Amino acid sequence: MKNVGFIRKADSPGRIVIPKEICKIPGFDTDSLSFVHWQDRQLIFEEYQKTRAFCGACPALKFDTKILCGGADCYADLRLHVEAQKESRGNSSK
Repeated sequence: MKNVGFIRKADSPGRIVIPKEICKIPGFDTDSLSFVHWQDRQLIFEEYQKTRAFCGACPALKFDTKILCGGADCYADLRLHVEAQKESRGNSSK
């Protein structure tokens, strides 16, 4: 897939128009919700996920931009994810 980028200045209320070239990319849905956040000096647009992060069923508990249920499988997967994150942070500081 070809990377598509653009340079735009925000208007006075802080809005940025997404160019039509990006809206025409397959998989870009103008009717879907987007999660927009600022991270490491980058403005990031992601598709908002309404389903659970790990098992994909009913919504309940929010984790990052995704939602978890109260099911044991979701909590087990979350625990593994958190432990992996802790290990990777521990290894990167050594």
